[in-house]
Amino acid sequence: MDYFQEFPIASDKSAAFVEVRNGALAEGISVRLSFPHKALSTFGIWRAFQSGVYALALEPMRRRDPDAQLDNRLGALLPGASASYWLELHLESVSR
Repeated sequence: MDYFQEFPIASDKSAAFVEVRNGALAEGISVRLSFPHKALSTFGIWRAFQSGVYALALEPMRRRDPDAQLDNRLGALLPGASASYWLELHLESVSR
Protein backbone atom coordinates (compact mmCIF):
# COMPACT_ATOMS: atom_id res chain seq x y z
CA MET A 1 0.00 0.00 0.00
CA ASP A 2 1.27 3.48 -0.88
CA TYR A 3 0.53 6.43 1.35
CA PHE A 4 0.75 10.18 0.66
CA GLN A 5 0.42 12.99 3.19
CA GLU A 6 0.50 16.72 2.39
CA PHE A 7 1.55 19.51 4.75
CA PRO A 8 1.43 23.30 4.35
CA ILE A 9 4.76 25.02 5.03
CA ALA A 10 4.84 27.37 8.02
CA SER A 11 8.11 29.31 8.13
CA ASP A 12 9.02 32.95 8.66
CA LYS A 13 12.44 32.42 7.05
CA SER A 14 13.28 32.59 3.33
CA ALA A 15 13.86 28.82 3.23
CA ALA A 16 12.12 25.87 4.80
CA PHE A 17 13.67 22.45 5.41
CA VAL A 18 12.84 18.91 6.34
CA GLU A 19 15.34 16.49 7.87
CA VAL A 20 15.27 12.70 8.18
CA ARG A 21 17.72 10.79 10.39
CA ASN A 22 18.36 7.06 10.46
CA GLY A 23 20.99 5.81 12.89
CA ALA A 24 20.84 2.25 11.51
CA LEU A 25 21.31 3.04 7.81
CA ALA A 26 24.91 3.25 6.54
CA GLU A 27 26.12 3.45 10.16
CA GLY A 28 24.03 6.59 10.71
CA ILE A 29 22.89 9.17 8.16
CA SER A 30 21.03 12.47 8.14
CA VAL A 31 19.37 13.87 5.00
CA ARG A 32 18.25 17.51 4.97
CA LEU A 33 16.29 19.06 2.08
CA SER A 34 16.03 22.87 2.00
CA PHE A 35 13.83 24.85 -0.42
CA PRO A 36 12.21 28.30 -0.83
CA HIS A 37 8.81 28.02 0.88
CA LYS A 38 7.29 30.95 -1.04
CA ALA A 39 7.78 29.12 -4.36
CA LEU A 40 7.12 25.62 -2.97
CA SER A 41 4.43 26.26 -0.38
CA THR A 42 3.39 22.67 0.32
CA PHE A 43 5.36 19.58 1.27
CA GLY A 44 4.44 15.95 0.59
CA ILE A 45 5.66 12.72 2.11
CA TRP A 46 5.25 9.50 0.12
CA ARG A 47 5.59 6.09 1.80
CA ALA A 48 5.40 2.60 0.33
CA PHE A 49 4.63 -0.27 2.68
CA GLN A 50 4.62 -3.30 0.39
CA SER A 51 5.77 -6.64 1.77
CA GLY A 52 9.55 -6.56 2.09
CA VAL A 53 9.77 -2.99 0.78
CA TYR A 54 9.84 0.34 2.56
CA ALA A 55 10.32 3.53 0.59
CA LEU A 56 10.15 7.16 1.66
CA ALA A 57 10.03 10.18 -0.68
CA LEU A 58 10.12 13.85 0.31
CA GLU A 59 8.50 16.28 -2.15
CA PRO A 60 8.35 20.08 -1.96
CA MET A 61 5.35 21.08 -4.11
CA ARG A 62 3.63 24.04 -5.81
CA ARG A 63 -0.02 23.95 -4.74
CA ARG A 64 -0.68 27.69 -4.52
CA ASP A 65 0.91 30.01 -7.08
CA PRO A 66 2.04 33.40 -5.75
CA ASP A 67 2.29 34.76 -9.31
CA ALA A 68 -1.10 33.38 -10.53
CA GLN A 69 0.48 31.34 -13.36
CA LEU A 70 -1.23 28.07 -12.47
CA ASP A 71 -4.20 26.77 -14.42
CA ASN A 72 -5.52 24.57 -11.60
CA ARG A 73 -5.12 23.97 -7.87
CA LEU A 74 -2.76 21.01 -8.40
CA GLY A 75 0.17 23.18 -9.42
CA ALA A 76 0.24 22.78 -13.22
CA LEU A 77 1.72 25.76 -15.07
CA LEU A 78 -0.16 27.45 -17.89
CA PRO A 79 1.14 26.70 -21.43
CA GLY A 80 4.32 28.70 -22.02
CA ALA A 81 4.70 29.65 -18.33
CA SER A 82 7.82 28.77 -16.35
CA ALA A 83 8.86 28.52 -12.73
CA SER A 84 12.30 28.71 -11.15
CA TYR A 85 13.38 27.70 -7.68
CA TRP A 86 16.22 25.90 -5.95
CA LEU A 87 16.66 22.80 -3.79
CA GLU A 88 19.57 22.04 -1.51
CA LEU A 89 20.34 18.49 -0.36
CA HIS A 90 22.66 17.96 2.60
CA LEU A 91 23.89 14.46 3.56
CA GLU A 92 25.72 13.91 6.81
CA SER A 93 27.00 11.01 8.88
CA VAL A 94 25.53 10.83 12.36
CA SER A 95 26.51 8.69 15.32
CA ARG A 96 24.03 6.10 16.50
